[in-house]
Amino acid sequence: MIDLVIAAEKSKYSRNELIHYFLNQLVDTLYKTPFIRVGFIVYCKYAVPLIDLSTEYRNLGEIYAHIPVLRGVPEPAKAIYEAVEMLFDLEDQLTLKKKIVLIASFIKEPSISLEDALEYASMNDTRVLIIRAPQKKTHWILAEYEKAPEGVHLRKNNIPDIINELLK
Repeated sequence: MIDLVIAAEKSKYSRNELIHYFLNQLVDTLYKTPFIRVGFIVYCKYAVPLIDLSTEYRNLGEIYAHIPVLRGVPEPAKAIYEAVEMLFDLEDQLTLKKKIVLIASFIKEPSISLEDALEYASMNDTRVLIIRAPQKKTHWILAEYEKAPEGVHLRKNNIPDIINELLK
């Protein structure tokens, strides 16, 4: 069983239509893959879990589309901490892999350390795939992200590659 938590930013800084499209493509693929539970968190200044780990996540993209753009500086670290907690709340002997997909703009520097949150996830045997989806050029980015193989820039033409990487 793979437990996957998707943490998607919803702000004026992120490419919300592209994120919505990506989520729909991801759900279509995941539904064809057995033994996956998905959780869903939307964040900006705060991280809010909307779908707890479940095999019933078909309407995830529509949920994201109906959430208004949130205000404040995005805090991706809060989403990672919330995602790790979600993974541990429902952890059982069936879980073989724990993964978090963090979709972020990285346009504004957050006040909470993303590096610490990534380390926390790693210490808890959780892989984090970082997907950048900014509206414009990023002015701030974690130095480690630049070198990380888990970091990708979301574009319509690389969505299948991102999904394949996620399912490895």
